[in-house]
Amino acid sequence: MEKRGVLVFLGGDTPTSQVYVGDSSPAPFSDITIYDISSGNYYQQTATGFSFLISRLQFWAAGVATADNSSFEM
Repeated sequence: MEKRGVLVFLGGDTPTSQVYVGDSSPAPFSDITIYDISSGNYYQQTATGFSFLISRLQFWAAGVATADNSSFEM
């Protein structure tokens, strides 16, 4: 079975140790990490152009495929 797809990480918390302490270090929404499942590589992307790109916890995001499944919108 071929492993395909990506995982997109945005916002949330970036703890400095394995022990989780809530609200310890919120990640800004402008810092996006993408994990390519097939290659096992991580990529960094910086989002710009929005005034709401501040650190947030307890949020949600959704991805929706285009009609031909050629891309996804978040």
